[in-house]
Amino acid sequence: MKPLRAFSITVAILVIACVVSAAPATNPAWEKMKSLVGEWEGTMDHGGQAMPVKVSYSLVSSGSSIMERLSTPDGSDMVTMYYPDGSGLMMTHYCSEGNQPRMKAAPSPSRSTSSTRPGSQALRPST
Repeated sequence: MKPLRAFSITVAILVIACVVSAAPATNPAWEKMKSLVGEWEGTMDHGGQAMPVKVSYSLVSSGSSIMERLSTPDGSDMVTMYYPDGSGLMMTHYCSEGNQPRMKAAPSPSRSTSSTRPGSQALRPST
């Protein structure tokens, strides 16, 4: 009977350890990214011309990542996946050019995280 009790205690400790380690740590950059969930419209510079774009952000995989879908009139749609990485953010961009750059954003001393894309302009919520 003692081996069964020792086994039960060991299993209970492992379950508690898994639950505690699965608790998400606070990540302000991730929380800020989640605030973008929804539909957006805007323009981006494309060869000196302002091209209209539509962007949607969706929380996917039980809230563990965000999928960005960028749609353009010329059909060069792209997807970017964002996910928390410790106190920072990781992203993989699936480009219409056929490449998949990966980037990491780390917290800055000013406690903000920003990202810029060359040639991009501000987006606004779609109506």
